[in-house]
Amino acid sequence: MYETNKQPEKANLAKFCTVETCIKDRVYRTAYCRSHLNSEQINGHPLANALKRHQYAKELEETKALLADNNSHVGILRALSILDKWLVEAVDRKDFPGSGEIARLVHGGVTALDILTECVAVYAFNIRNPSPLDSEDVFTHQITNAVLRLAPRKKIASTSTGYVYGQGCSIKVRRAIGFHLRGLLDPFYELLTFEKTIPKKISKSPLEKLSGWLKQSYRRNAHV
Repeated sequence: MYETNKQPEKANLAKFCTVETCIKDRVYRTAYCRSHLNSEQINGHPLANALKRHQYAKELEETKALLADNNSHVGILRALSILDKWLVEAVDRKDFPGSGEIARLVHGGVTALDILTECVAVYAFNIRNPSPLDSEDVFTHQITNAVLRLAPRKKIASTSTGYVYGQGCSIKVRRAIGFHLRGLLDPFYELLTFEKTIPKKISKSPLEKLSGWLKQSYRRNAHV
């Protein structure tokens, strides 16, 4: 994203955005114009579009049914337990990446099951609708954005214009939360095989392996 050489920002502003066909000027010392920089920071790629909740509404309903039908499955119970612990530790520890955002979720009544449901639904949507961008960062940002939408943001009114907008989340925090969620839940996805429909049952073969992976992953990521 950023220039490798340390040329003055003013000189960089005279250049075009590096995204093909874009003729807008770059901003700051980045290689992108403002709109493509925003897409890269929020969606994980300069050409990525935001994934809206209505786009994976079908996957959400199917995921809710899947988790409900398998609510005693050891893999689900393990994932929920670790997410619960993640929520508690993030609120209690101010040095925890994204603690403020996670506290907002907790105070907004968001549960571990809500987070797991959202993440699995986004994963299912990606399996069924693979991105042509072939970027892991896009999926990571989709997971983060989906989870952060689960609780309302504090509204702030501009003193100069009176415009009311939601309090934002820094890119650093957004990415930290995404990497934590990927580290916690990626092994859980290995239990699921998504084709045209979400399976009615979860595979039972790698359960012990899953539990071990989730424990190690949580222990590793909780101290990042």
